[in-house]
Amino acid sequence: MEENERNCIEFPLDLFFNEDDWQIISPQWEIKLYLDEENMMKIVDFLTTEEAARKKLNNIFNIIFSGTYRDKLYRKEIIDDATKDITAMKFIFKSNKGGKLNARIYCKEFFEDDRPKFKKIVMLFFLRHKDEQKIPTKTKRKITQMNEFIYLFNNNDEDNQE
Repeated sequence: MEENERNCIEFPLDLFFNEDDWQIISPQWEIKLYLDEENMMKIVDFLTTEEAARKKLNNIFNIIFSGTYRDKLYRKEIIDDATKDITAMKFIFKSNKGGKLNARIYCKEFFEDDRPKFKKIVMLFFLRHKDEQKIPTKTKRKITQMNEFIYLFNNNDEDNQE
């Protein structure tokens, strides 16, 4: 594997949703969800230990599968032209561990010109609490760094790299 390549793992939808949940989500887009392999445990740990995060995730997935964005839940986080495909899942709620959370899961969207209404989304990394209105400088650096990676998808897609 090259230095700028990263593995990603298919998102375990069945861990978070049962069949009844998926009846609520009506996909208008074909979406494939992935987790950055190196950051996956922090993301999954957050989503499995925070009860309110799971409820928000359902709402976020409804937005994602409709092919839209909503500032309060899922939106583009454009820092510059190179990061135009970076998005953030926003989780604002009272933590069951105490205190209010303003967490983010930063993602990168991959589109294919020959497949309209299709995209792959890689959940890049988790930020437990965002204190500022703007994206902090440290987070911008991490987004920019992760935006440079070439992701290797672990499925049977015709083209395995983006």
